[in-house]
Amino acid sequence: MIKQIATPQPNCHQSAHTDQSKTIGKLDSMLRHFAHGKRLNRFEAERLGDHCLHTTISDLQIRHLIRFNRTWVKVPNRFGSKTRVMSYWLDGEDLARANQIISVGGQHK
Repeated sequence: MIKQIATPQPNCHQSAHTDQSKTIGKLDSMLRHFAHGKRLNRFEAERLGDHCLHTTISDLQIRHLIRFNRTWVKVPNRFGSKTRVMSYWLDGEDLARANQIISVGGQHK
């Protein structure tokens, strides 16, 4: 019997043609939106180029040791009803930390 080994599949932040620098660029871009006090849900994030917001939030929390607030909201969908999605934002010390991170990062670019 021949054992088959599963090939790792790319997640929302990876594709066969995506390199690490693009992922880091998107994470930095999304952090900037949140550092400016924005609240985002998956549909708002989609318009900014983020196709997998929940994964981005997780990555930012791990990378920068910040905690996002979250709540369920209902937003209109294209079928005339409402869809329940998670909305994310920063406040307090986490918002201050995000602002510190983007101001330090901005000096090196």
